[in-house]
Amino acid sequence: MTLVYVNIGVVEGVGAVGRMRLAQPGGQGGVVLPGPRDRLARRVLGDDEQAAVWWLGAHGGAGESTLEELFCGSRAADHSWPLTAANVAPARVVLAARTHAHGLRAAQSAIREWAGADARVLLLGLVLIADAPGRLPHGLRQLSDLIAGGVPAVWSLPWIEAWRVGEPPAPHNAPKIVRPAAAAVLATPRERQARPLVGAALSACWGVGFGAVNVTHALAEAGLAPMRHYLIILDELWRALIAGRGMVDPTNSLTRLNRQWRVGVVMCSHTTKEQVGR
Repeated sequence: MTLVYVNIGVVEGVGAVGRMRLAQPGGQGGVVLPGPRDRLARRVLGDDEQAAVWWLGAHGGAGESTLEELFCGSRAADHSWPLTAANVAPARVVLAARTHAHGLRAAQSAIREWAGADARVLLLGLVLIADAPGRLPHGLRQLSDLIAGGVPAVWSLPWIEAWRVGEPPAPHNAPKIVRPAAAAVLATPRERQARPLVGAALSACWGVGFGAVNVTHALAEAGLAPMRHYLIILDELWRALIAGRGMVDPTNSLTRLNRQWRVGVVMCSHTTKEQVGR
């Protein structure tokens, strides 16, 4: 069996910005703001209040404290827009909401506040945390899809029964999606700009690898080379999947190209060390 490792190293020194929607401080403007009673509170951060990311719960019980425990270096905003002085860079904020109707509407209202340039923050996206096990009802799925179009990025966390019964939220009992979400949320601006290019480079490398396997099989069928069995490893799969919307379908199509040719595919999203004890 031939082992094929089709991957690239971490891209450094990337200057070009890929086609992704970058967050901008202060929102978009030209948006009708929600009524005063529906707006979130505001507070000016003190000099000693610093965080890589602020989790802003759009409503009570949104999960901002849970997210603070999961992501090192982040802090809960206590349901208030964390504002900075005019001579200080805007705070990096991620909205959080539950997936029930009240939570989604509260998230929509908060997004309107930001889009209306009513809160000077750098909004990175929205985390939707499941309010119950199972799939969302059709109406709530439609509403969540509508809301997703108003923010730079959306991450979804499923229902975690262990957290409901009192087990403290921690990386070891968190869903697998937490790792790519952490990388996306806590990334520096330069890393966020490079992400689409990294995803494109990974996909291109994987395509070359699968194409090489196709060529060797064609040569074997023609009697020009021996038939070989291949195990293809796609490492750092999450980097491609978070590069932008729509990456799941082309990645899935790519991995199906050689299934009829007795080819094994290993898709790595975690290290061996992270899997110990699971």
